[in-house]
Amino acid sequence: MMHPSFDVLKAHAQGSIDPEVQLHINDCEICQTVVDGLKLAISEKRSDQTLDDFLKESRDRTQKKVEKSIAPRQKSGWLVSAAASVSIFIASWVLFFGKEDSVYVVDQENPYPSPPVVRSAERLSAWGKFVALYEDGKYDEGMKLLEQVPAMHRSSEMTFYLGLSAWYQTPPKLTESTQYFLDVLNSESRYKDRARWYLAKCYIELGEVEKAEILLKVSATDPGAFKSSEAALLLHSLSEKQDNKK
Repeated sequence: MMHPSFDVLKAHAQGSIDPEVQLHINDCEICQTVVDGLKLAISEKRSDQTLDDFLKESRDRTQKKVEKSIAPRQKSGWLVSAAASVSIFIASWVLFFGKEDSVYVVDQENPYPSPPVVRSAERLSAWGKFVALYEDGKYDEGMKLLEQVPAMHRSSEMTFYLGLSAWYQTPPKLTESTQYFLDVLNSESRYKDRARWYLAKCYIELGEVEKAEILLKVSATDPGAFKSSEAALLLHSLSEKQDNKK
């Protein structure tokens, strides 16, 4: 059975139980995550009309930002985790099914927060200057500066932010960002699950969807992972798109 549509999943979350859909959800962690997010949004005492209004506003806002090539704002924390998840799902839905010529808008959030300014005396100059450039959105300058630090002396934190600096450029330097995120993912860094999320998005941009799906599945099935809910929703969108091509 193909993945149910978003409207079917929403109806299911609101209590309209279809046995066939229920069987699919029981076997599909992605759809289960979407339904759980919707149920949480509903449990926050949102009326059906309020939820519909929220969805419509999110869809309209996403479409306008896509047209203007402006990335949607980052949702802070779990704001209502469900609301954030639903909004991201709609963004993915519009981007995947509304704009066939664009696989995915490069970013769906504001730049990842800046790192601590200083870690050790020998890195004070390069690291401190890099953070200032990163905060100013001067990713290319910051990347060139940090690349001057020999690879053997770079921390995983530096490598992660080199990946982000390559990712946030216009157009993104996908080859460089992919390699930096891979390096972090293959380490025991505290940035490992963050690197997994961004690496998956790099693969999507490169058209390597199968690699992206493998990474997204890892994040989606780990509730404690960075962007776990968003990974599940993006994975669902990718699956829907593949189903529609069959």
